[in-house]
Amino acid sequence: MTAGFEFDVPVRFDADHIAVSVASFRAGDLPQVPIIEVRL
Repeated sequence: MTAGFEFDVPVRFDADHIAVSVASFRAGDLPQVPIIEVRL
């Protein structure tokens, strides 16, 4: 038995800058983006 769920959780970025290098860019790759859950 399997189940699938989606959650809508508000978050904010934990860093002011995200370091990305286009020299090693590969389509579909994303840098690690630090986020923090925003509790309402």
